[in-house]
Amino acid sequence: MKPFADTPSDDANSIFNEAMSLFDKLFAAQELEPVVYDFLEAWWDGDYEKAFDFLSSNSPLLDGLPRDEWVALRQRWHNEAQPEEGRAPHVLELGEDIEDDGLDDETDDDLDGVADEDEQEEESDEDESFIVEAYWSLECKETPLSSQLKELPKATAIFPDTGRHWFWVNFTLVDEDDEWHIHDMSDEGAKALALSPDEIRERLHKIEQHLKKRGEELEENEELALAEEDEEDDMEDEEDEYDELSLAQSLGLIEEVVSISARTMHYCDVLITQEPQKDATIYDDAYNQAKSIQDHERAIVYLQGKADNFPAESADALRALGVVSMSLADTYEEEDNALRKEHFLALAEKVVRGAIATDNAPLGYLELAEVFMKQHKPVEEAEALLHQAEALSPSLQETALIEASLAIIAKRRGDTEGALQHYQRVSQATPDFPTIWLNIGQLQHELGQHDKAEESLRYSIEVEPEEVDAYVGLANIYMTIQHDFKKAKNVLEQGLEVDGQSPDLLVAFTLLYGGQKDLHTAQDYLEEAEEIAPDLDIVREMRAKFNLAKAEHQRQAKAKGEQRKGGNKGKPRKKR
Repeated sequence: MKPFADTPSDDANSIFNEAMSLFDKLFAAQELEPVVYDFLEAWWDGDYEKAFDFLSSNSPLLDGLPRDEWVALRQRWHNEAQPEEGRAPHVLELGEDIEDDGLDDETDDDLDGVADEDEQEEESDEDESFIVEAYWSLECKETPLSSQLKELPKATAIFPDTGRHWFWVNFTLVDEDDEWHIHDMSDEGAKALALSPDEIRERLHKIEQHLKKRGEELEENEELALAEEDEEDDMEDEEDEYDELSLAQSLGLIEEVVSISARTMHYCDVLITQEPQKDATIYDDAYNQAKSIQDHERAIVYLQGKADNFPAESADALRALGVVSMSLADTYEEEDNALRKEHFLALAEKVVRGAIATDNAPLGYLELAEVFMKQHKPVEEAEALLHQAEALSPSLQETALIEASLAIIAKRRGDTEGALQHYQRVSQATPDFPTIWLNIGQLQHELGQHDKAEESLRYSIEVEPEEVDAYVGLANIYMTIQHDFKKAKNVLEQGLEVDGQSPDLLVAFTLLYGGQKDLHTAQDYLEEAEEIAPDLDIVREMRAKFNLAKAEHQRQAKAKGEQRKGGNKGKPRKKR
């Protein structure tokens, strides 16, 4: 047993207790947040019997209705509103509220001393409850029945193209029969809509101050951690404590960032509703938040609002709107939703044409050419737009974009030499253009310029090590041209150090070992790729080729065995 003198200091105990407190909150959230998410998922999927079971027996959300009546009302609403595509990416257990964190120390001390002993005893006797905040959205139609559903909040923003509504709600959860149930909800979005513009700005200011304070705390923690690294005595114990605190703080910070981003957008929604033409920066702030979490639909709402209400800034807003619309079209293409894909490509074409009509800038023609390519229009139409952009004195960066786009068109035509020339012009204008050396290397390899291709791909790995295609391309040269298994293996292993979950690298390993007739190892890599991305085309194609190669290998082995057996017929056996 250690002497008392070696027990942790008050500071160390404080740090350890803070870390454990954070962990307790995180583990509690693991039980609470799924209840809210499962309730929302059941509710928007139309499984109202299941949703009912997530509510406490005396929940005000039941509105005094028995189970069958509660469910029937929502089924009628479901038939009219036709809800679909519900999303709840932000469901978080609410700890210290962001907007209350702006209180000064004196106020905090006063609040801490408010409750006397009787009040504290009374609070301890009450059932424990927790609050979970949820930022969620749903595509649905407006219907008079909506006002009769107490659990359906008021949207702060609506996207007309899809009917998506965005909500902000705090749910109160209670323990009933040793299970967590939703007792009540607070429509935070509706509360925000009832605030004045000045009150909204004050809340946004508090959020800004909160972020500043958190940034300072993180800097202090980093300095403290660095100072501790210089200490040699009792280093291991203190490092463990700080590691636990650091992990808990990191997880808590992620939750805060998510909450802050969503809350900021809801407050911006209110200001936009109240004062749509007063301040363009509100649209910018909201758009940046939506962009940070890749919420394309909400980003479009803000960009369209800015373009409509601030004509002097509409061209830039419309071009940004075109880019986001194309990204949303790509999302729907991945989801095999052709109708939505075409809708948002049409929107992109419309708004980019509007930008061209406003300021006739080269970027507008570049974007419109990209839209045409995505719409699979004749390449001549896109090419003509790019040449129009060339005639408008584009910047160096715009020139690089034009040449890269012309390279893509040349590739579509099968003009590999022309595509290479365009990409080489890009590299001369902007050598750090994304993936430029990868594209050059791949085209040089296709043209039989293998030494140059090797050099380009090596340089691609040097300047953009995260691009796994460069490792695959270089390994392909080593395998097929230089027939150097060891060099190919080494470069693929370098790629796996960068991205150990890359299906492309794993498929390349399958080809590598398959070429060495090591089908067992090849199959291991292929199965790993299938676990990661079973539906990826390259993985499926590799499986089909591998099965054919394996069947052929087995056929040849069988034929050789029969040949040896047949060759021994009629020959006398050797005596021992």
